[in-house]
Amino acid sequence: MQLREFLPRMVNDLVDTLHKTSNTERVSDHVSQEQNRLRQQCLHLGSRLDSAETERQREREEKLLLKAELWACREQLQQQAEFCRGLGAASCTVLWSASGREDAVRDMLADVS
Repeated sequence: MQLREFLPRMVNDLVDTLHKTSNTERVSDHVSQEQNRLRQQCLHLGSRLDSAETERQREREEKLLLKAELWACREQLQQQAEFCRGLGAASCTVLWSASGREDAVRDMLADVS
């Protein structure tokens, strides 16, 4: 009598356990697939990060080179400005000195016409 009551309950428990095991295996497979997908995504993002860091370093070096070139151009422009100021001052001095002589002024004005 006890066996008749006990056996169906045991069979039901066994069937429930088998269903739970089956569900657990499906969930485990799904989790494994998700882990693989995330691992691949992580590798992809890591390679993109490496690429971005390389690009950033290249742009940084390029920026430093451009800054150095800019400073060289500024220095050259400063030297050219100083030369032009000196040339203008010398030209004005020559013109001032020449204008002190009346015949030089007439000769200069005669050449302009």
